[in-house]
Amino acid sequence: MADGDISRGMKHRVMLRINDPAGSSVTEAQIYNWLSEACLDIIGRVPAAISPALCATYSWGLTTSLTLEDGVSDYDLPADFLWDRNLSYTRDSVTYTPERLAAGSMWTRGQARPAATVGDSYYWIWDSQIHIDVGAVAATDIMRLFYVKRPPGYVVGLNTSLVDDSDFSAETGALGDGYDPLISPLFYPAVEDFAVARCLEMRGYYPYAQQLITYYEQKIQQIAARFRAQEIAKNEGRPKE
Repeated sequence: MADGDISRGMKHRVMLRINDPAGSSVTEAQIYNWLSEACLDIIGRVPAAISPALCATYSWGLTTSLTLEDGVSDYDLPADFLWDRNLSYTRDSVTYTPERLAAGSMWTRGQARPAATVGDSYYWIWDSQIHIDVGAVAATDIMRLFYVKRPPGYVVGLNTSLVDDSDFSAETGALGDGYDPLISPLFYPAVEDFAVARCLEMRGYYPYAQQLITYYEQKIQQIAARFRAQEIAKNEGRPKE
């Protein structure tokens, strides 16, 4: 199977379901945009373990280009960052888990906090950066961010110099014929329902569109329920601020 075969198949099934195989009333770019929108919506509502292809790790301190520096607390997030699952900080072969603070918590508003140490550290995420406080930074320290990454089409405007942006359209945010969805195949039927519903809305068939959105919601809930007990990461789904 060539890259993009799955996406093209989803697109053509949507076109057939709305009886528009030639794409005369709805463009392919619009369909891909809705397919991508559904993927992003699903990723934000289900355990990350369902789509391991979207689970990634980003490390500071292992390369000369991504270093940890003493006196520096703010570091750019990876360009495809969607949200964090966990953070680890290693010093002298011992790994610690910094406490995650909400960006709007009292500690991020200038109020005093006891001096951090590597064993009592904390971090928060704001404005495409991660703020980490571990006290003094040692030369051999390593910080690893375990996160859920954005699917292609939603990496617009975030540190694009750090990632190859050839797999998305900055103009439309839509997937293309050469790139397959990164979510679990379990959700493909639901994703197609979502796109078909949006097409029907354009034609004014609102009751039918709403019925498909209901099916979409039900499919997501049923599939996610199978995996809830298996999610072992710190954060399940999108973190609450």
